[in-house]
Amino acid sequence: MVGRRVFGLDVLRALAVLIVVYSHGELIKGNSSFLNQLYKLNMPIDGVTIFFVLSGFLIGHILLRAVAHGFFNIRSLFEFWIRRWFRTLPNYFMVLIWVLILEYDSLDKYTVIKFIFFLQNFSYPTPDIFLEAWSLSVEEWFYLLTPLLLFFFIKIKGLEHKKIILSWIFIVIIFSTFFRVYQAAHIVNFDNHLWDINIRKEVLTRLDSLMYGVLGAYLNRYHESSWSIWANKCFIIGIIMIFWGASAISAVVSHEFFSNYILLTLSPISILFLLPKLSAWNDSPILIKNIIVFISKISYSMYLIHFSLILLNLLPALVGCLPFYLGNYQDLVKYLMYWGLTISIAAMFYRYYEYPMTLLRDKFDFSQVSFAVRKHFTNTAA
Repeated sequence: MVGRRVFGLDVLRALAVLIVVYSHGELIKGNSSFLNQLYKLNMPIDGVTIFFVLSGFLIGHILLRAVAHGFFNIRSLFEFWIRRWFRTLPNYFMVLIWVLILEYDSLDKYTVIKFIFFLQNFSYPTPDIFLEAWSLSVEEWFYLLTPLLLFFFIKIKGLEHKKIILSWIFIVIIFSTFFRVYQAAHIVNFDNHLWDINIRKEVLTRLDSLMYGVLGAYLNRYHESSWSIWANKCFIIGIIMIFWGASAISAVVSHEFFSNYILLTLSPISILFLLPKLSAWNDSPILIKNIIVFISKISYSMYLIHFSLILLNLLPALVGCLPFYLGNYQDLVKYLMYWGLTISIAAMFYRYYEYPMTLLRDKFDFSQVSFAVRKHFTNTAA
């Protein structure tokens, strides 16, 4: 699983970013009859939840493999973090710099500090800039906190690793779920906006979404035969949950109750049910496969640049510079430009920045890091 491309997971990753870009594109549908018809199509699940579960599944495989092989120690912990940071931070900080330049007049130093340390939505609503970065905070804190928690759990003597891992998984899921319930119970005058910024987009309320992916990695590793045998049945259940589960439950409970207490648990579980089938899917016509893999590879860059940089800033500037009148087709042309700019700029960003930065992690000397950490702890203990 780790170290090789799995087409089914590429499908999931590509689908996630396409849903996100599609959803935000509604802001520019304007008066276009075609776009207004297009956006009558409601996505049955949000793309960010797909990203969360998929990230948890892949990260879970890395961590569980380290535990199983007996090298989950200080060195492997720091190696894990550094490899993750080489993958995620260069893109994030590059785009953050661009956004801060564009939003310079409306910034204060405390907001900048929050974004630098991923504190902008830790347990409170995110500021009104670089809004799409909220999910990066969730993932970065997950990468930092949950492996550290597992590291301390592994040090507990007398318990087999499988029980420790399962306890670790459910402790995080239960904590995040109960924190979400606590937050929901304190929302006065519920509306979709308050739910979005206080429940859906806070770090502590969404850690469980990634941990459901880790649960999938656990089941895949320690119950591999059942994982394979039940793949088709689980996939059908997952599809049913995605397309009909939400509507069926929301029909019998209030919108407020469903949003606060059910939706953000139901959604990642439904994606979890898809993983046994998708993690074994590698066959596809070559053209389709190439397109899916291409979108999958540039998905992180697409996610980071499509909204604050392109939709809110670059697109209006370019449309304003067009030397001709678009008439009734202005909104449709803007929409096509939005997709074209997102994909083309993301492809260049990936090719000339993201991919080269990711390669640097293979040149990093992890032994020096682990030596320095061990020396620090030794000196502290002395």
